[in-house]
Amino acid sequence: MEQFFADRAEQEAEHKGCDYCKPNPYGHGEAIKNLIRQQFNDKTYLSTFIRKDAIHTVYYPTNPAERYSQCCVILYCPMCGRKLEAEQ
Repeated sequence: MEQFFADRAEQEAEHKGCDYCKPNPYGHGEAIKNLIRQQFNDKTYLSTFIRKDAIHTVYYPTNPAERYSQCCVILYCPMCGRKLEAEQ
C-alpha cells in the first residue's frame, strides 16, 4: 500500500497540468484556455475558467453595469484531475 501512495505522489509531481488549469505566464493567474466561452447574438458572452484554486463564471453583457460573476473553490482540475493549490 505504501508503494501505491509513493507512486501516486511521484505521478502528481510529474503532472504539470493541462491548458485548462496551468496558469498563463503572461496573465494574472488565469488558465491558458477557458473551459467554456460562449458568445450570444446580442454580443454578450459567458466565460468559465480556472484561476489558481477556483473556478470562475463571468457573464459579460453589453451593459457593463450588469456584469455578473460567481466563484467556487475546487480541489482538482475537472479536465485532467491535477490537484489545485492556491499560491500563498
